[in-house]
Amino acid sequence: FFSSGKQLEQAALVSRDMGNLQATAELIDRASRLYIDSRSPDTAALVLERGAKIVESKLPEVAVEFFNRASEIVSVEDRPRQSAEFCGHAVRLLLKLSRWDEAAEAISRQKQLLTEAQDERAVGRLVVALVLVHLARDDFVAASKALDHDGGFLEAEEQDTLSCLLKGCDEGDPDMVSRALNAPFLKHMDTEYAKLARMLGQQVAESAKKTASESQPAAETRHVTQDTDAETVAKPDQDHLEVPDSAAAGDSEDEYAGGLL
Repeated sequence: FFSSGKQLEQAALVSRDMGNLQATAELIDRASRLYIDSRSPDTAALVLERGAKIVESKLPEVAVEFFNRASEIVSVEDRPRQSAEFCGHAVRLLLKLSRWDEAAEAISRQKQLLTEAQDERAVGRLVVALVLVHLARDDFVAASKALDHDGGFLEAEEQDTLSCLLKGCDEGDPDMVSRALNAPFLKHMDTEYAKLARMLGQQVAESAKKTASESQPAAETRHVTQDTDAETVAKPDQDHLEVPDSAAAGDSEDEYAGGLL
């Protein structure tokens, strides 16, 4: 099995050089399974990692699958830190693909693995990442729960910033959101998270503009209605103020002009 896996791995490299990445991916997949069958999980994980990096530019979905499988293989071997590293590669690609739900699940797995590895600082950074991704999913409740559940892993600045961010999103306050997203530690996160933070700021700003534009016509309508009502009150009903016709008044006087006889 092992030697067959090596042959397939070499064939995958030939396919790569020929520009046939789909064939490369298929050969890498078969090679990794043969390594598993030969009880060489480390080799299987490494070939999946190499294959993912080869195809990720053209076949990112396949690369995500390879990184996730590599993560699962080494997690069984009780290496949570390496498993979390593979999982992080998958998260990066999922963020590029805007697959927010899957990214949130992958970050949660990565966070759990790093908790097992007792890397509390890395877990804190993933809490920040998870809040951002939940907001991208437009799931404010999940973002709040993520902060409440794992806020103990955060530093004071991170805690205050995320609280400000959630409050700004909840109230639709683009200025508050912008202040939170301009925090230095957010700008120094991985590129995909920094892009995600900018995207969230733009979304909140656009939402605030839309709300303002929708409320303005309604306010103008109320103003016009109030002016019309005021004008109606200011003008009395002319039907009740008509002066009697002079001819009709004259007829009334002539009725008794000759006396009663």
